[in-house]
Amino acid sequence: MEDKSPISVPDEVIQRITAEEIIRFDVQARLKKKDIDGSDSKAVKFLNSPFGLFLLGAIFISGAGGLFQLWNERSKHEEIQREVQRKALAEYRWRLADLDQRIAEIEKTTDVEIKGVDTIMIYRASYGAIEFQPTLPEFKNESWAGVITQLDTLGVSENAAQAIIATRELIDGPIAGHDTNNRGYFAPGYLEERAKILHLYYETAHKKVFQ
Repeated sequence: MEDKSPISVPDEVIQRITAEEIIRFDVQARLKKKDIDGSDSKAVKFLNSPFGLFLLGAIFISGAGGLFQLWNERSKHEEIQREVQRKALAEYRWRLADLDQRIAEIEKTTDVEIKGVDTIMIYRASYGAIEFQPTLPEFKNESWAGVITQLDTLGVSENAAQAIIATRELIDGPIAGHDTNNRGYFAPGYLEERAKILHLYYETAHKKVFQ
């Protein structure tokens, strides 16, 4: 079904069109006054003619059309940017959920084998290892810091620097011990502190993208 809802036009566009219409009527009034005073030049007489008035109106209409075109192009650009932001934020949330799950498993176990496996999985999500499955193919082999950087360049900058550092620390350690396969695992409380920083960035980013 065709969408017949009214088009929302920004106030600034309406104001510019209104100003142009005021100027157009003012020019017409001045031309009529000069016609009454008998002080018209050839140029004024031409502009005061039916064709001249038509040409004058066409110029203003063309200007209004340019404003609408500029507004439409800007609206399309903003919508594309919002879509990219949403995709990047969805990928961020996917990795954050994975981190939360791994932390929960590590907290309730004393098995160093489980801790070792979960630590490797956290590393893969943070580094963007080939084994990690992202939400979309475009994020394949992309580090978590890369996802944050993409959001940062799109205007989601508050707490971005701290979040990037936190993802780097999930890759680098420090490591408290190793399992039998020599897979390291994090010291108690280390993951929770980084998760707080990453959750804070998600909260501010979500407000920014969906405000």
